[in-house]
Amino acid sequence: MQQTVLDRALRLDDAGLSREATRLLAKEVDAGRAEIKLVHQLAYILKRDGREIELRRLFAMGKTQWRKDSYLLGLYADACFILDDLSEAEAAYRELLARLPADKRAGTERNLRAVNQELDRIGRARESLSRARWGLAIGLGLSVCFVAGVWIIARRRKLAE
Repeated sequence: MQQTVLDRALRLDDAGLSREATRLLAKEVDAGRAEIKLVHQLAYILKRDGREIELRRLFAMGKTQWRKDSYLLGLYADACFILDDLSEAEAAYRELLARLPADKRAGTERNLRAVNQELDRIGRARESLSRARWGLAIGLGLSVCFVAGVWIIARRRKLAE
């Protein structure tokens, strides 16, 4: 029985050699010989091992049909969220929600809510920073005015003597 590339990659991964498994799978993907099952396994290993940057790269170089694959799109959205590319994660989760049947949407809806909460937190932090900058500018302006006033009063007293 001939061992397929996917079988060899799974054996390598099971043996704790995930880097070698991903190299083997990536080689097939790069050569254009990858079936979708093989791409699924590569994306899964990359996500599981915390190699989200490589997963995003894989998805970006992928064929257009990969974007149509819900499993890959979900892994891509998760990777974007982990890498704090929140706008891309939000877009991918929304695209995924549009495809999923109602009984499969709960996890994606939860992830989308988390992305939106993070975007809200960032928005509030930016507002606070803006207010702090204005407060600092006003405080600095008042300090300069106070020092100038003290200097003028001291100068007038000196001249009056």
